[in-house]
This record gives sequence, C-alpha cells and structure tokens, in this order.
Amino acid sequence: MRTIWRRLLTLLGPFVLTGLVIAGIALWQQGVAYELGVISVASFFGFGTTVIFSSAVLGENIHLRTWEIALWMIYLNAAAAFLYAYNLDLLERVPWIGPYLKRARHNVGETLKRNPWIRRMAEAGIVLFVLSPLPGSGQLGGCFIGRVIGLPRRTVFFVVTLAGVAVATFYAMFAGYLAKVFDRMEMETWMRVLLFVLALVLAWLIFKFLRYLGREEPAVNPEN
Repeated sequence: MRTIWRRLLTLLGPFVLTGLVIAGIALWQQGVAYELGVISVASFFGFGTTVIFSSAVLGENIHLRTWEIALWMIYLNAAAAFLYAYNLDLLERVPWIGPYLKRARHNVGETLKRNPWIRRMAEAGIVLFVLSPLPGSGQLGGCFIGRVIGLPRRTVFFVVTLAGVAVATFYAMFAGYLAKVFDRMEMETWMRVLLFVLALVLAWLIFKFLRYLGREEPAVNPEN
C-alpha cells in the first residue's frame, strides 16, 4: 500500500503542485496566471524552453518579463524531470503515450551506441547530452539515459534538472539581449513574431541537419 501511495505522489504530484501554484497566482493576478498557463501548454506541445522568448517577441503585450518566464521554465523543467525520472516504467504502459516513449527510448539507445562517452561520463554525460542536438536529447532523453546506465532516480532527477537550469539561463540571457535590440529598433509586434517564427524554422532545419550528420551510415555489403 505504501508503494502505491508513493507512486501516486510521484506521478500526480507535479501536476497537482503546478495547478496549485497557478491557482494561487490567479488569486493575486489573473492575467499573470493565464499567461503562465498558456506558456506551460505551449512548452508542453512543442515549443519547449523557447517560450522564454515570449517576452522579447510580444513586448508590452505580455505581463511576464524574460527572467520571470525563465524561472517558471526552470520549475517546469524540474517538474518534468521528476515525473520522468520516477515514472518512465509506468508511462510506457499508457496506450497513447507509451508508443512515443518507446520510440524515444529506442533513439536514446541508438545514440548511446554511437556515443559511448555519454555512458563513460555518467552524470556529466547526461548533462551534455541534454544540452546537445543529438537524437533523443532533452529532458526525456536524459532520464532514459540515466535509466539505461543504471543511475539512481534521485541522481537522474538532479542532473537533468541542472541541465534544464543551464538551458533556461542561456535562453533568458539571449532573450533579454534580443528584447533590448527590438526595443531600440522600435520593432512592431508582428515583425517580432515573424522573425521569431523564421528563427524557429531555421533552428529546426539546423537541428535536423545535425541529427542527419550524427546518424550511422549503413554498411555496404561487398558484391560476391
């Protein structure tokens, strides 16, 4: 019985805590709470930590400033790392999520084969892997790596969270600089959004290209 309650705590805890934090902020300022909710959903559905650029892109149209969003993303990244570190075995059994997680685990396994330094460096290897454009990288991939190489769940949570802090800090520094440039140029919001979308497309193309370069070339069988 104690094991079941512990599993429920690790599985539902991040969602409950996040909801309570947003609800508490809503009592103080509804606009900020709404923006945090939108940022959380956008981050979960593909934008990831790049939502930190929201303040630079939207300017005065958003209440939250760059470092406030960065702090929220550090929290979300830590919550996600906690969820993955302690519940990957359970989440892989979920009908809709399971197949996606199994593909992610396969990508991580292939990356480990081609990059044995990750296994050798253990904790530091996971941090570098999360920060890299290697196939399967990110917090989910980092937790899979930790699981494969046999690190304790607490250690996996710590190192993946550390990598998330590093990413959020770097993005916030760049976003803050970008906001100053946009303000100095008195750039309108639609132009900021357009440039941000183009930057995302370019980053995605570069990411795909780097992943392509990292793939192992198929062996060529000699003709008999």
